[in-house]
Amino acid sequence: MMKNYTNELLDLNKSLEIDPNNVFALSNRGEIYKLICKYNEALLDFNKLLNIEPNNVLALSGRGTTLNRYEDSLSDFNKLLKIKPNDIFSLNNRGEIYCLMNRYEDALSDFNLILEIEPNNVIIVVQIIVQSINKKKHFRILIYL
Repeated sequence: MMKNYTNELLDLNKSLEIDPNNVFALSNRGEIYKLICKYNEALLDFNKLLNIEPNNVLALSGRGTTLNRYEDSLSDFNKLLKIKPNDIFSLNNRGEIYCLMNRYEDALSDFNLILEIEPNNVIIVVQIIVQSINKKKHFRILIYL
């Protein structure tokens, strides 16, 4: 069952009536809109926030995970990774986008970077195995087993 965010949205809307450029309120409202599948509204908030603060990591991440256009999402995650190069969340999201684009080598590169940062990350090991199978590069599986 999906949580009802009506009260939170009312509070954030009031905050934005007082200060339309409230970065905190825009970010949080954008995330709530994503949760309730109001993607266009979420994008409006993330875009406005990025106009105010072009390098806002929350807005870049929020917009990157909201967009249905892979190249645009990649652009956001690439920018985010220039700001925070070892951000596992961003590396994983970019890797997943690469998978959706059938760019398996790029995806594996991101997943391997995550393993350098977190060598015991089981989820990423599974991602590597799945993507290796997708690319029919079974020899890579042996490295992690």
